Amino acid sequence: MDKEHVALASSSVGGEHVPGGSAVLFYDDTTAVDANVSADTFVHDSLLFDTTLNQFFTMNAAEDTKVAIEIGTAGIADANVTTALIADANITTALIADANITTALIADANITTALIADANITTALIADANVTVAKMLYKDEDDMASDSATHVATQQSIKAFVAAQIAAGADPTYEGGESHTFGGGLIVKMGQDTQTTTSVYTVTFGTAFPNALIALLLSGERSSSHIAYETIIRSKSASAFTWYQEHGTFTMTCHWVAIGYE
Repeated sequence: MDKEHVALASSSVGGEHVPGGSAVLFYDDTTAVDANVSADTFVHDSLLFDTTLNQFFTMNAAEDTKVAIEIGTAGIADANVTTALIADANITTALIADANITTALIADANITTALIADANITTALIADANVTVAKMLYKDEDDMASDSATHVATQQSIKAFVAAQIAAGADPTYEGGESHTFGGGLIVKMGQDTQTTTSVYTVTFGTAFPNALIALLLSGERSSSHIAYETIIRSKSASAFTWYQEHGTFTMTCHWVAIGYE
């Protein structure tokens, strides 16, 4: 309301009033009514309209302090926040600049289930063009040394890592000799011991098993007789074993296989 546009009439009780109305307004266009009320202010009881600020105020009980009239919750209800007001044209780059996206605004309490519902995560928003390497946390480590729980690995580093693991675990080629170690740590030793008299014989491995001998197989060979003789294991350890077979004066060969692990 401005005195320039409203012709105020004199009131019998003092001040001025709007013609045809009953509300009496006191108006001062030169000086402040008091320290809390500026010039160019209409006053009606405890209701003020400051034409300089273009805002309504109320006075406290002592009428020495003015209080701005705020818009209540009802004024910002869903019905008043329309699609037109939040259209793309109104959401400018300046409004969503980094300086305006503060930690407080993206706190956990503000990221609700409703805001991240499936309906709001559209194909267009997660299209390939929008998901770039620059926006992802990744590592290109052939040995996966960092063991990160927050980064993804590149295709090349995954391939290199798997190839290295396969190569490390592959079984080496057997090149002869008493012992062969497989990729998984299993060790197999083999050999033979030929004797000509009845006795207990000791076979000592070229290299002892690092941990233990877990199995020992013996088989006797005697080609000059059809009589079967039992080949017996007398003792065994990670470094040697003893065997016995009664065969008189005939030549007897004991073939053996020992199994252990690293």
